[in-house]
Order: sequence, then structure tokens, then C-alpha cells
Amino acid sequence: MLTHYRYTVAPSWVENTMAVKNETELEGLRQAYLRDGVSFVRFLAWLEAKLADGYDITEYEAASRLTEFRRHNKYFMGIAYKSISATGSNAALPHYTPRKSRAKMIERDSPYLNDSGGQYRDGTCDTTRTVHFGRPTQEQCEAYTRVLQGHIAIDTAVFPEGTSGNQLDVLARKALWRDGLNYMHGTGHGFGSFLTVHEGPQSFASSVALVPGHVITNEPGFYLEGKWGLRIESALAVKRVKTKGEFNGNVWLGFERLTCVPIQTRMVKETMLTKEERSWLKVHNQRCYERLAPHLKDDKRAMKWLKREAERGIGLATGPGGMNIDWD
Repeated sequence: MLTHYRYTVAPSWVENTMAVKNETELEGLRQAYLRDGVSFVRFLAWLEAKLADGYDITEYEAASRLTEFRRHNKYFMGIAYKSISATGSNAALPHYTPRKSRAKMIERDSPYLNDSGGQYRDGTCDTTRTVHFGRPTQEQCEAYTRVLQGHIAIDTAVFPEGTSGNQLDVLARKALWRDGLNYMHGTGHGFGSFLTVHEGPQSFASSVALVPGHVITNEPGFYLEGKWGLRIESALAVKRVKTKGEFNGNVWLGFERLTCVPIQTRMVKETMLTKEERSWLKVHNQRCYERLAPHLKDDKRAMKWLKREAERGIGLATGPGGMNIDWD
């Protein structure tokens, strides 16, 4: 089994040629992320059901179960790097990985963060989702919403040729700066299609211009030391885009989102979102349903979970007397 490639970096002399993916490589990544998304949904549905039934699941057991779901995928070769499966105060450590002997039980009153990916013959995957299995606090909801806004800002960016990741980095960070927050790590790193989870020269900390074929992660987060942490990560491929009126000609670039895993809306504070951000979130989750559902027909639990996530409202509804009502 191939494992632990999170910090593999391509040698500098091949960086520029390796980093620009051709259409065959990009299609391989699309298919790999689709299969990996199916496994992620099976896992989240399983974990939620177990916790709802009163079982105690450790961070280590959760990570192992997700690997098992991935193991059944076509072209699976192993995990792409050591899985980050973290609850409570451990989620406040951006690079925490659980050990069997020390892993905590997943908490129901705190966010759970999973940053992991499968390694397939046609592509490497790297995805982070943060979910809550109980009633999130106001502080958790506000921080999560800011992280989501930063994620959306990067995802929807349109920029001219010659723009670097470093010049776009502020789009993600300014969402958190509004509340004086900072996640103290890179917004995203260059990404390879096989065995190079970290691949340069492109990243959101780099002054190298982004070009079509570059793949980069979009992963703003927030970490409250000693309490909990949040991160949302998807992989993006740089592509050419057409703008209204084609101002200045065919010089505009944007992103194609490769990751296909729903983003939980329970911790999102709808009143903080713009109309465009609300639309982005609903469209993303609906798109995940449309693409993943055909591959989950044999798993009623996962199908039910996926359908609910695509259709549920944003946040917690408020009933009489200010009582919170879950949309589920």
C-alpha cells in the first residue's frame, strides 16, 4: 500500500513541466475525485448514524473506516497521506493525526474535522470537511461561516493571466479578517496528479503566475486553541473562462472545482451570507447529489444522507421562543 505522501514535493527541475496538467491528467483527477467523494459520503453517513445510535467512535476508528470505504474503489492504491481525523481540541491542531492508543472519542458538541484522501492510479485526492453532530454554538457558526465565505471567494475568483496565487490569497483571508481572525497557515498548495500531494511551484503563497492546468487546493480554516477547529478544503484546476462582453479578450482565468463532497450547512449562519454565497452553497450540494447519487444506489443510508444534505436549509431554523430547530 502506498501511504504518507502529504509532504512529497517534485524536484525543482521538473516542477514547471509536471505542474501543468494535460487534459488526460485532469480527466483522471476528475474521476478519482468522483470515486473518492462517493467514499466520503458513505463515511459521513455511517459516522452520523453510529453517533445517533449512541455508539462512541474514536478519531482513529473513524479514519480507518473511511480508508475501508475507499479500499473498495476502482484503481485504489492506498491513502494519499496520513489522515487527519480530529475532534474538539485536536481539531485546533491543523496537522494532527490520531494514534490508536491516544485517540479521543468524537464529540457531539464540537466540530469534527477530517482531512484525508485516496491515492488512485489516475489521481491523488486531498479533501477536508468539517461537520457537527449536535447543536453548534453561535461562536462555532460564525467562525465556520467566515471560513466558508473565504472558501467561496477563492472558488469563484476570475482573474487575468499573470495573476499569482499570492495575489488571490487575500480573498480568502479577508472573510476572517472582518472578525479579527486568521488561520495561520497557507490558503492552499499546488497539487499533483500522482504521488505528489504538495507540488509546486504554484500555491496561494507563491508569486508564480497561475496558468491553465495548474491544480491547487482551497483550504481556509480557523482554530480556537484548546477548544476546536474548522477547515473546508477542495481541489481546484485553473482554467480559461469567458467574461461578460469578453473585456480585454481571452485573458481571463478561473477555477474548476474537482472535489465532490457536500458541505454541511448546519454550522452556517445564513444571515451572514450574501445572496450569491447562499446560491453557491445550494448549487454545490445539489451538484454533489446529481453526480454522486448514481454511484450510491446500493447504499440506502448514504443515499438518504446525500439527498438530505442537498435539500436541507441553511443553518438551524428558529422556532417559537428562539428555540433552534434542525432542518433534518
